[in-house]
Amino acid sequence: MKIPISKSIFSGEDLEKVLEPLNDGWVVQGPRVAEFESLWSKFTESKYSVATTSCTSALFLALECLDLNPDDEVIVPALSWVSTANIVENVGSKVIFCDIDLQTLNLDIDKLNSKITSKTKVIIPVHLFGYPCDIKQIQKVIGNKKIKIIEDAACGFGSYLDNDHVGNHGEFGCFSFHPRKAISTGEGGMIVTSDQNHYKKLLSLRDHGMDYSSKSSATSDPSFMKDHIHAGYNFRMTDIQAALGISQLKRAENILKSREEISKKYHLSLGGCDQLSIPIVREKNIQHSYQSYVCIFKASLVKDALENHDYKLLLQISEERDRFMKYLANKGIGTRPPTHAIHTLSYYKEKYKIKSEEYPRAWAVNLCGFSLPIFPGLTFDDQDFVINKIIDYLK
Repeated sequence: MKIPISKSIFSGEDLEKVLEPLNDGWVVQGPRVAEFESLWSKFTESKYSVATTSCTSALFLALECLDLNPDDEVIVPALSWVSTANIVENVGSKVIFCDIDLQTLNLDIDKLNSKITSKTKVIIPVHLFGYPCDIKQIQKVIGNKKIKIIEDAACGFGSYLDNDHVGNHGEFGCFSFHPRKAISTGEGGMIVTSDQNHYKKLLSLRDHGMDYSSKSSATSDPSFMKDHIHAGYNFRMTDIQAALGISQLKRAENILKSREEISKKYHLSLGGCDQLSIPIVREKNIQHSYQSYVCIFKASLVKDALENHDYKLLLQISEERDRFMKYLANKGIGTRPPTHAIHTLSYYKEKYKIKSEEYPRAWAVNLCGFSLPIFPGLTFDDQDFVINKIIDYLK
């Protein structure tokens, strides 16, 4: 038996939709990308949506719109996929890490104020694993300071804060269509914004800096070519990818419901295990989409280690977590660490001279956390097998 941590499930309709651009010959960015953007705006209730090649390129374009300087600082959580920090480096600004909250695994808002300086221009909160970060509390911390928020909603499709879809509370929201996400186009991303000027600039930047204004509209003149007003990029989604996104978006409610049902079964079966912490939402204004189902191994011991600054114990727990994951692998069950503690990666550790224990919670989750299989198509029998093997090991 082989149970992967994630699996892309494509329907017959998905396959039919992908064939349409192949059959009509329009495979680059075109009418299907425009349709996908429109449907995305409708589902998320966003004013403008711009499709891109990935969430990484979406985040990059969002930062590019803000015209940052080399001395400008951008605050990011220390626990996230490395792209969240990389894009700050890519635009030439400075990354400032902030530790996380152990329950939500999102940026610790109580620590945020101490990270803000006169050079802070942007905060990039991450809705990690589908758990919405409380953007409204971040806005209260910011107050009247001129600091922009870019929501990294790579995992956030189907996540809500106060009945508003994530991505709509900041200056921009950026989403991913990687195969481990609820909706996948293989690779791909989407930016949402409510600002028309940002929207126009995003359209231009993703398409080599092309001028999309009315003065540069296409004419019947065969010699006409549009002007380029920015040194832009080629971050265009193809119509092949968009066709797949359109098809999946039409059954989004079923996809999200399936992930929720799998999560509830894990909750009921593992919630009483005192050797694990599970991702249960206690806030009434939060709707978790469960892009991943992340647990902390020996969570109470991890908490003790952090409180006592006992990093030797933390490493011992990590070694046991690794043995646990190998046990599951030998049973055919796929798991993986949750994501990076970015500050421990060689580039950031060396450039910024950071020690792992400077952001101890992010480091602890990286060392002691693990993700369980979750995807539409995971059968009850397979999930029971996963649960039973976990319980067997922990007895």
